[in-house]
Amino acid sequence: MTLNNFHVDAKMTGDFLLNRFKKNPLGKQLIQIGRQAVAHGNIKISGIELKDPDLNRLHDIVNEIDSRRVFYNCDDDENPKYAMDSLYAARDKIRDLSKGVWADQCCESCIKLISDSLETCCTKAECLNPDELNIGSQEGKQFMGIISDMRVAVWFCVAALQERVGSSIINPIHLPDKISERVKEMYTI
Repeated sequence: MTLNNFHVDAKMTGDFLLNRFKKNPLGKQLIQIGRQAVAHGNIKISGIELKDPDLNRLHDIVNEIDSRRVFYNCDDDENPKYAMDSLYAARDKIRDLSKGVWADQCCESCIKLISDSLETCCTKAECLNPDELNIGSQEGKQFMGIISDMRVAVWFCVAALQERVGSSIINPIHLPDKISERVKEMYTI
């Protein structure tokens, strides 16, 4: 058997075809419907039920971050004790949600980086003197610097997750635009 006029295009990878499909408006809608169905376990093919608990876990982790003020608006009016209590609660919740096997190793790595950033922030803040925890004082700027560094690291990971799985799954309200734009630039390189 011979193949006449057979042309192999090196650009025809799975990612290339998926991106081409995503650009089509109908394709975008089908992908969103499919993600929702898989996330809720509503797809059954020949007795096999498809689920993606990773998407639900990612969604819950990002919502945990997006709903806590310490991640987006911890300023001069924030009491360090309450900020740290909120941070501890978020750290524990994220730790619980991240347990188990992840299908996507990239997502697992991003979640580990988020957890590591929270642990580092907690450790640095716990090592401060009581004077350095008074946000209104000059020494309090060190606490705010620790919180700010943690925020940047966490939001970069969230933006990377958003690029990885799509904004239909992860769409936080408080994700800083500059971080989101920078991560998009990094993904296009």
